[in-house]
Amino acid sequence: WNSSAKMVFATLEASANGSTPSQLSQNYTQGALTADRPQQFAFVGDMDPGDVADLLVRLPLTVTVIGLGDYFYGADHTADYAAYANTLQVLKSQGRFITVAGNHDLDVDGGLVYNNFFGNGKRHYNIVVGNVEFFIYNTGWNTATLGTTAHPYEPDGFVAGSVQANELRAALAASTAKFKFVVLHEPPYSSSDSHTSDPNYSEGYTLLRLPFKAWGATAVFCGHSHLYERIIVDGLNYYVVGTGGHSPSDFAASYVAGHQNGLALTPGYLMLTTDEYDATSKFIRADTGAAVDLFAFGR
Repeated sequence: WNSSAKMVFATLEASANGSTPSQLSQNYTQGALTADRPQQFAFVGDMDPGDVADLLVRLPLTVTVIGLGDYFYGADHTADYAAYANTLQVLKSQGRFITVAGNHDLDVDGGLVYNNFFGNGKRHYNIVVGNVEFFIYNTGWNTATLGTTAHPYEPDGFVAGSVQANELRAALAASTAKFKFVVLHEPPYSSSDSHTSDPNYSEGYTLLRLPFKAWGATAVFCGHSHLYERIIVDGLNYYVVGTGGHSPSDFAASYVAGHQNGLALTPGYLMLTTDEYDATSKFIRADTGAAVDLFAFGR
C-alpha cells in the first residue's frame, strides 16, 4: 500500500481511539454476560455471504460470533461489506461479533473498510466475554511478507520478540479469566493442501508458533486454511476453522504432527460452550446441521 493509504489508515485509527497508532492495543469488556453461567461462541473465518453467514445471524442472541478473518475477497471492499448487510452487520450491531483481520481484508485498501466497520480501528486487543478472555492477535497484510521486521500494516510486529508478542505474553499472564483464547488469522499448524506456494507455509506458519501455552493460553483459534481441523501440540489445543464458504480446501497427503480430527470441503462453524470447569466444542456442518468432532478440554 502507498504512503497516502498509510496516512489515512493511521488517521482513522487515531480518531477512532483518541490515540496514536502505536497505542491501539487497548483492552475492553463486552456486555453484561456473567462468568457464573455457560457461555456459547461460534468461530469461523474465510467467509462468503451465503449459507454460513445466514446460519450465524440466526443463532440465539446469547451466542457471540468470533470471526477468524477474510470476509472481503473482491476488488471493492465497500461492496463486499454491503453484501453482509443482513448477516455480519447485524451481528456487529448487536454487539456479538468479535473479529480479527485476515490478509484478504487488507490487500486492497490497507484495511480501511475492515477497520472502520468491523475492527473499530483496533489492530490487536483483548476482550472479556463472561468467563473467557479473547486475545485478538493481528498478523497483518499478506503471509508472504511474514518476517522478523515490522510489517507496514502491523508496526508492532507479530513474530517472537515483537512488541505485539510481548504485549500478548504480558496480557495472558495478567488475565484472571477462566479461559484464555488466542485468535489470529493464519494458523501456526495446518494440514491443508492450500498455501503451499507461500514460502513461509510449511504445515502452517512456523514464524507464528509462539509459546502460547507457556504464556498461559487455553486454546488458539485460526482461519486461512479453508477446512476444519483440530490439532494438539505440547498439550495446547489449536483449531483451524476456515469454513465460512469461500473456496473450501482439502487435506494434504499427510497430516501435520498433532492432528486429532478434521473435516475438509465442508462449510460450517465451530460451536464452543464454556462453563465453570470445561470447554466443549463441536463442528456444525452448514449443509446438514450435523455436529462433528465433539471434544472437551479443561481450563
